[in-house]
Amino acid sequence: MSLLPPLVTELVSFGCDSYPAVARQWPEHLHSFHQFDAILSGEVFLGAEGRAPFRLRRGDALLTPPMVRHAHRTRKGFCVGLFKFHLAPRFWPLLGSKSFQVKLSPAALQSIEYAQRVWSEKSPLRNHMATSALTICLVEAARAAPDATKSHESTATPDAFRAQLWRLLERVENNPYRAWTVAGLAADCHLTPDHFAKRFREALAQAPLEYLLRARMRAAAHELATDPDLPIKEVAAASGYATVHAFTRAFRRVVGASPARFRRTPSEL
Repeated sequence: MSLLPPLVTELVSFGCDSYPAVARQWPEHLHSFHQFDAILSGEVFLGAEGRAPFRLRRGDALLTPPMVRHAHRTRKGFCVGLFKFHLAPRFWPLLGSKSFQVKLSPAALQSIEYAQRVWSEKSPLRNHMATSALTICLVEAARAAPDATKSHESTATPDAFRAQLWRLLERVENNPYRAWTVAGLAADCHLTPDHFAKRFREALAQAPLEYLLRARMRAAAHELATDPDLPIKEVAAASGYATVHAFTRAFRRVVGASPARFRRTPSEL
């Protein structure tokens, strides 16, 4: 008997925060994990990637993928259940690559509020309870995702190729700086590079090289943000680039800013 794979590989943090009814604004920032903002009361505006802000009230939520810039502002008080987490790679195509709004069911809201009570009591099971509440929310988010791959059923119940692919992606995420190649990944699946690339795009709606680049840049962004004294040239070398110029070009393509500028702007990595 096989168990279903977990949606979440790590819960980075969880909390329910309340803010008073005064005008306030959080600057644009990004991070290397997924974020799920569930509004429990009040009203807040959340903007992402230059889009018109999403207006969220109780029962609304916003799913923000990694490396997507977003900002918050409000003129009214609000309470938010905030999850920061690492999504299992096999489920990335279900939630897409852009921020989107979700209407939560009463059951999902109750699960968040119950998880908060357990969390505040510092129960030894609080991580499990928060992850369970998040899983309920993510199932509802996957059903509402506008940017996700159309083949939801085949992604949720993978064929032999997808079963191999998810294991490969987990290896990539665990070691993003390795010199991965499409030919090497294809060989692991016993496919030609062309056929592997075709199946990869069907499963994840992006080319293999694009996925590998984004995985590498997520890791590089994390290092730059968490160690401000680490020279950029060392991050460039670790991530496989012979020159800082080449690394900067790739980093800017994914993040939207140079490594130096990225370090000067707000982030939560």
